[in-house]
Amino acid sequence: MLLCKRYIELFIELGDLAMKVSIIGVGAIGGYVFAKLSETNRHNLQCVVSQHSALLEHNEIKLSHSTQSSRSPIENITSDYSAIGGELIFITLKSTHNAEVFPQLAHLRNKTFVVIQNGIGNEAHLAQFLHESNTIIGATTNIKVTKTSAGNQVTLHKESSYLNYAHYHEGTNELDLESVFNLLFGSVSPKDDIFQARFPKLLVNASCNLASIIYDACMQTLSTAAEPRQLVEDIGQEVIQVAQAYGVNIDPSTVSQLFSHLAVPEFKGVYFSMKEDFDSGRDMEIETIFHNLVELANKANVQMPKTQASLNTLLSMIDQRNTQSQLCS
Repeated sequence: MLLCKRYIELFIELGDLAMKVSIIGVGAIGGYVFAKLSETNRHNLQCVVSQHSALLEHNEIKLSHSTQSSRSPIENITSDYSAIGGELIFITLKSTHNAEVFPQLAHLRNKTFVVIQNGIGNEAHLAQFLHESNTIIGATTNIKVTKTSAGNQVTLHKESSYLNYAHYHEGTNELDLESVFNLLFGSVSPKDDIFQARFPKLLVNASCNLASIIYDACMQTLSTAAEPRQLVEDIGQEVIQVAQAYGVNIDPSTVSQLFSHLAVPEFKGVYFSMKEDFDSGRDMEIETIFHNLVELANKANVQMPKTQASLNTLLSMIDQRNTQSQLCS
């Protein structure tokens, strides 16, 4: 009887820990978050997608990594932002969609938003539209996942991953976030502020995306070919200087460690998402990764000549790409 009673108590405790979780933007990162949380069968999950999402037809996410694969059916999916029901809301869509999506979240109250996006400034943008009762957390991760154009196949390319996060705004909702984060990432590190959480990943975003597109280089090639490697080094050191101006000390050896990370066989022929967006003719996260970074540098009187010159090259390449696309259409 006592053992049976304890089982009942544990069941109730686990039920109390269950959360309603909404995932806005079920791309590579969002698909991974959904699939991993589905494996635990612990939380009530909702996918929030665009009206044109292929997931509205597929109704499942296939996650593959190493020699394993899994299928996670989507039981709750919507393209109606007024139907968002999560108390914990992951925002994992590309920041190019923020201007369209963020105003549609203004009706929500007492929620916790976790913004896992590239670049910097996303939390401040979101805060312009949200009620003050909501909590806003900014987060970055080094996880590398890709999603097929078919819309429901997500591939995890490397098992080890981290999540850095920081509170941008404290609302009224108190959740056990680390219990959820630990289900998703190998290591989880709370930081003192958004700059501490975002600048280390911004170093990777800015340097690797520019070098990858300019030199048509995959992730592994960025570490092995002389020219893209040098550009990553130069831009990385400039980002480190900007970070230092905002109280974030990044060891200069971080760039060398980045090259070691990129050199692994798993990253041969694998590209950063911005390179994939460029090749596919999609909108790119220029504002949040580059313009906001350069604006921070200007405010701190830090010069970024390599970054600015490379950004100008990228913008010229985008113009040429768009012109060629128009001529072919």
